[in-house]
Amino acid sequence: MINALTYILTVLIWGSTWYAIEFQIGVVAPQWSIFYRFALSALVMFLWVALKRDALKIERKYHSQLFLLGLFLFSSNYLMIYFGTAYITSGLVAVCFSFLTFMNIINGRIFYGTAITREVIIGASFGLAGLILIFLPEVSALSLADRTTVGIIFCLIGATSASLGNAVASSKRLSDLPILSMNAWGMLYGALINLIFAILSGEPMRFEWTTDYVGSLIILAILGTVIAFVMYLSLMAKIGMTKISYVGVLLPLVALSISTIFGDYRWTIEALLGLVLIVLGNVIIIKFKAKAPPAKPLEAAE
Repeated sequence: MINALTYILTVLIWGSTWYAIEFQIGVVAPQWSIFYRFALSALVMFLWVALKRDALKIERKYHSQLFLLGLFLFSSNYLMIYFGTAYITSGLVAVCFSFLTFMNIINGRIFYGTAITREVIIGASFGLAGLILIFLPEVSALSLADRTTVGIIFCLIGATSASLGNAVASSKRLSDLPILSMNAWGMLYGALINLIFAILSGEPMRFEWTTDYVGSLIILAILGTVIAFVMYLSLMAKIGMTKISYVGVLLPLVALSISTIFGDYRWTIEALLGLVLIVLGNVIIIKFKAKAPPAKPLEAAE
């Protein structure tokens, strides 16, 4: 019951935060907005860890992986998503991000030896067909100069980065750390990486003192980052990297619904069919029983 509630809340929070990201695009360069978001998130996380009296100091041996967690899950992932949001609607960004499910399967195979079965191939084919249908007008005139195509590329790279972050978070070494402490240090490293990138990009450091910008920043930092990632990574520790991909099944539904109500997204028959194929492909992939490679005698005994 608790796992189901955590899953539903995570989907609703992240499904709605795609729209909030649109208020971060404009006066302030995306890289600076992301730095503000994760600097605030890291501060809140460390305060939370202190109040819970968890371990603030982490042994040096963990920090290389915590750095990778920050790089993939709290930095490059969001840089690509924010850049992508400047080119396509928030709902379509979430559709592209559902590619995370397929990447989790591939990275599960690479890093943890999880078998890729026939169901995975079928599910991936459904998902790819769905993406093509949703973006049919753009796919039919595919050009790297096209704004939508550029947005899709950014978002797919972001989904790949997020999957690498999931693989790092699923590692046996990080499983020894408390979730709050792991998130706090990962977000701190992510914020520092984002700061360095923002400075090197040459974009001036700006801040927009408007209700829309500040309000969306607080929502994204507290609700969409601190709360959502604690629930997400806690759930992943319980049910595994493959099954947590269920989150990607419903995100496009929530995000596209919000984009339709508050944004300028308009449904077509092809888009509806494409969304059905993506959801079906995700369900097929998640439903298969992952087969890990046979354990060695010593590992089996342990």
